[in-house]
Amino acid sequence: PKRGRPRKQSAVPPTIELPFFGSLWVACGWLTDQPRDIGDEEQSIQVDARGVQPKRDFVVRAVGDSMEGGPVPIHDGDLVLCRRVEHARPTDHEGRPVLIVGLDDPDTTVATLKSLVYSRAHWHLRPQNPAYK
Repeated sequence: PKRGRPRKQSAVPPTIELPFFGSLWVACGWLTDQPRDIGDEEQSIQVDARGVQPKRDFVVRAVGDSMEGGPVPIHDGDLVLCRRVEHARPTDHEGRPVLIVGLDDPDTTVATLKSLVYSRAHWHLRPQNPAYK
């Protein structure tokens, strides 16, 4: 029998189940209302477990092309790992994509994914795609 170094096995990262709001349309374009019962339908999805926490993190699907740009483009149909943040300062997230969910009407949910930018003494939600203002 041949002797030598053992074969190196490829390491498979551990996975964890996270909430996945597969039917929540996260607009990367124009904001659109959707019925609350569709947007709140929670499923689950397996993701790489490194650095995620199921009570804090969740996954949504991006719809539209306004975030197709910047250092990490988000394309139409991409799954986006999000982190629930409470009591954060805007400066903590400046220049980064943020998911904003509005619940103005008890029957609808509005969600958008944009970059948070400070300009001219105001905070703005801006697309990363240079084709959009």
